[in-house]
Amino acid sequence: MRPPMFRPSNRMLQESVRMSRLSLPRRSIALALITVTTACAADAVAPDAPSLARRQESVESRAVETSSITYHDTTITVFFVDPSVSQSYSVGRIHKLWLRAGAICNPLTSSYGPKYWDAPCDPLSIPMLVTAKSWIDANGHPYIDFSPNLRFRPLGGKRASAELFMKDKNASIDPTAKILYCSSGGSCIDESIEDASLATRFDLPSGFVYRKIKHFSGYNITAGRLE
Repeated sequence: MRPPMFRPSNRMLQESVRMSRLSLPRRSIALALITVTTACAADAVAPDAPSLARRQESVESRAVETSSITYHDTTITVFFVDPSVSQSYSVGRIHKLWLRAGAICNPLTSSYGPKYWDAPCDPLSIPMLVTAKSWIDANGHPYIDFSPNLRFRPLGGKRASAELFMKDKNASIDPTAKILYCSSGGSCIDESIEDASLATRFDLPSGFVYRKIKHFSGYNITAGRLE
């Protein structure tokens, strides 16, 4: 998958973060800026993720305020994740990210990479700032790149710690469409080949394709034969 034509500068990212701070409660900002500690919450098993309808509803009733700025072909979204609650977040104004309470692995005490996706980890216990850059690729499909690189606590089976909903009306009616994981090197793979729980699903009425995700990296929709 080719990279976007435009890459925002550090100054642009800093301005986006500054604007997000102006729109968020001061207490949340202070907590998010505290250095991540190794202290972790009790490792309790959370209930199953709510149904698709309830997750969609939560975006309206418990939506977390995010800040998005568009530069040329790239939209930058910044938001604070509160790891103590299950919530939905708007990404690029049209996409959605759902995170279960206790979903994020503490980056100071957990390893990152494909061989660790299913490894147990200590949960993050304080808010964290997340940045998402999104754009439309040359094939007309959305691409989202999250930072920092994080992974989510494995729950086993089809239960999800995190789910990504990407708005793409054409893909939502195409049974060949898939949400691919794209590494920092630019190569994209279909993770469902090795793990059926990561298969792409479709919400035709809303025009979303969505799936469980195990980590923050890049995600891109492809349809038809993979190149």
